[in-house]
Amino acid sequence: MKGHEFAGRHLKIECKQLFNKDAKKFIKLYFKKHLKLSESLNQKIFQKIAPDVSYFVKKYAADSGEIESCS
Repeated sequence: MKGHEFAGRHLKIECKQLFNKDAKKFIKLYFKKHLKLSESLNQKIFQKIAPDVSYFVKKYAADSGEIESCS
């Protein structure tokens, strides 16, 4: 799944909730759905990039009105 597809599945408020408290809800939700990501999601590197992922997801959320222009 591409980033903008993921972002478009959630509203801004949902994105905020997913990434609160060290992105625990995001990790819990996507760990179950995408087992290959589990190693990355549980590593310290994810905690470093989580703010950037959170920003992207909020910026292109379903209710943001923004359209991702890179592919």
